[in-house]
Amino acid sequence: MGAWGEGIFQSDSDLDIKSEISFDAQLQLWYPNEKDLLKVQKAFNGGLLQKLTVRYLAARDAERVVLLAALAMQCGCEVGKEHREVVKKCLEGLRGQMFDLKRSQVKKALETYPLPSDGKPYDFDSPGLIETMERRMADRSAGQDAPVGMNVWEWGPEGKEGRDL
Repeated sequence: MGAWGEGIFQSDSDLDIKSEISFDAQLQLWYPNEKDLLKVQKAFNGGLLQKLTVRYLAARDAERVVLLAALAMQCGCEVGKEHREVVKKCLEGLRGQMFDLKRSQVKKALETYPLPSDGKPYDFDSPGLIETMERRMADRSAGQDAPVGMNVWEWGPEGKEGRDL
C-alpha cells in the first residue's frame, strides 16, 4: 500500500475506498464542484448516508463507515449525534489498525463539525500526494531534513514496516 502521509485520505487504500463509496453512492465525491456538493448533500441528508452506513456495518467494515462519515463532512452533509456515536465506536474498534493521526483527525471532526451542519465542507488538512511532495521539497530547500519520496508501508510478520522510496 502506498501512503504519503498518515492522515485521512493520504493512502492508496483510503482513495480506493473513496472511489468505491463514490460508486456505491452514485455521486461525485472526487473534487466535487458546488453543483455536485448540493447533490451529495441532498442525497446523503435524504437518507443515503444512513443506508450506506447500515450496509457497511452489516459487512463489518468499520473503516468504510469511518471514511464515509469523513466524506460526508467533507461535503458539508448532516452527520447527526447518533451517527457520530456509531463512527466513534468504529474508530475504537480500529485502534491499532488505523494510523493515530487519521483517527485523531476524524475524532476532532466528530467533535467540532457543526451540529446541525451549516452546509460548509469540513477541511481535514490532509494534503494530497502532489501537495505533500511540494511541501517536502520546500522543507528540503529550506534546509530541513525531510524525506522526498513516497512512504510505502508493508505488512510483515512483525507488523507494519515502513521505508522511504
